[in-house]
Amino acid sequence: MSLTAVMQEVVDACRIAADRRRIEIVLELGHDELEADRRLLTSVLTNLITNAIEFSQPAHAITVRITPVDDRVRFEVVDACGGMPDDLPGRLFQPYARGGADRTGFGLGLMIVKQAVDAHGGTIRIDNSPGVGCSFIVDLPRHRLADPPPE
Repeated sequence: MSLTAVMQEVVDACRIAADRRRIEIVLELGHDELEADRRLLTSVLTNLITNAIEFSQPAHAITVRITPVDDRVRFEVVDACGGMPDDLPGRLFQPYARGGADRTGFGLGLMIVKQAVDAHGGTIRIDNSPGVGCSFIVDLPRHRLADPPPE
């Protein structure tokens, strides 16, 4: 699939929330092809970008960077949240975990993101920069993994 097309779709879906908070979404697309489930990838990116918009300081930018790394594609969503407590990154992918005082969600979004990334044979991690922000980094294989043989 074309990552440019997927990213345009995701950014369009997030535009109203970004505009409301005066958040600029900066795209750095250094790679354009990936074999993946489009629906799951769209869900992963929408969730990460929506979180970046929600937790970033108003009138700042978030960056979405896509780069090739060997036989993988790296997606990086960099926010301007100011960083998070040291104990939080390890808990964010667990059910009902929430990163802020806003209690309107169920705390399942990042758990679902992790499941979708795992289903693609990928990894996700968080780089926390106290006082600045966070980077959510997803690495996915460029080509779909073959279905496991039946048992």
